[in-house]
Order: sequence, then C-alpha cells, then structure tokens
Amino acid sequence: MKHVHVACAIDADVIDKVHRGKASSTRTRYDLSVAEALRRHVRRVDLVAAVDDGTETLDALARLRPDIVFNLAFSAVPVEASFVAHVRTMSLAAALASRAAAWPRKSERSSGANRGPRLAS
Repeated sequence: MKHVHVACAIDADVIDKVHRGKASSTRTRYDLSVAEALRRHVRRVDLVAAVDDGTETLDALARLRPDIVFNLAFSAVPVEASFVAHVRTMSLAAALASRAAAWPRKSERSSGANRGPRLAS
C-alpha cells in the first residue's frame, strides 16, 4: 500500500450511502467503486461531503490536507469550475508553504517533491 492521503469529494446526498457501502443508484455505485478501489491501493482515503457552494467542502479539505483530491461531486453544476480552481489554489499554497523553509535543490524540484494536493477528476 502506498503512503498517500487521498480525499474524495462526494455529493452530500449520497455520501452516507457510500460510507455504508449501500449502492442504490448509478451515482452511488460509481462513487462507492472509486472509494473501494482507492482503499485497496492507498492507506488513507477520506470521504468529504460536497455541499452547497463548496465552501464547507474546501474547509474540510484544508483541515485534512490530502495529497490528492478526487472530485466525484459537483458535476455539471455551475460551482464545479470554481471548486476545482480553489482546490488547485490550495495545492499551490501548500507547495509554496512547504518550500518556504528551504528551497529544494534542482533535482528535488524536477522529481515533484513537496507538492500539495493534486486534483484527480
């Protein structure tokens, strides 16, 4: 298993079913299959409820500080683009904060060391 921390943003109306492993709709089955697949390969997978305008979701992600964020929520709604942009901004802020103490050598920069959360969609 990889030592990577993954967070999945899941629509609030299905997250309880995904937590319980009860797939009653196509969306729930899809989200559940992604969470189960990740859990087979990654040590820590957190499910985060994606609610309303995404502000609470972004706050939860900021507290969790995952390495990767899977956006399984907000599809085909106006807030999706801003949510993705905010997650990417969090990634940039995390990368800058981790480099503030000591700028990495050239070899570390090219290897992708000290990256913040990446968005997987």
